[in-house]
Amino acid sequence: MCSAVNNVKPHIRIIPKVIYNTSSTYFITYRHIHKIKEKIEMEDIFLALGLLIAVTISLSLYRAVLGPGVFNQVAAVNVIGTKVIVLLVAVGYIFDRPMFVDISLLYAILNFIATLVMSKYLERGEICSA
Repeated sequence: MCSAVNNVKPHIRIIPKVIYNTSSTYFITYRHIHKIKEKIEMEDIFLALGLLIAVTISLSLYRAVLGPGVFNQVAAVNVIGTKVIVLLVAVGYIFDRPMFVDISLLYAILNFIATLVMSKYLERGEICSA
C-alpha cells in the first residue's frame, strides 16, 4: 500500500454541546446557560433586596406622615431619601446602567442639602439670617 494512505488520520469530529433555539437564529452553549442561571439568581437576590427596601420605605413614610414631632418627620424623610439612593444603585446594577450611580450621588447631595435647609428653617423660622 502507499505510505500516504497509511498516514491519513481518521477525521475526529468534536461536536460542542449546544442548544439550538428554533425561534431565532443563535446558539446557546452550556457556558451561556450557566451565566444565564447565575444572572437569574442575582436578579432574584436584587428583587428580594428591592422589596425589602420598599417595605422599609413604607414604614418610614408612615413615620413621616404620623410622626410624633416635626424633627422626627424630617428625619424620616431623610431616611426615605437614603433608601431611594440604595434602590437606585441596585436597579442600576441589575440593568447594567452605570448612569444610575451618578444619579444616585446627585440625589444624595440634594437630599443632604434639603434636610439641612429644612432643619434650619424649622429651628429658626428662617433660612437665611440677615
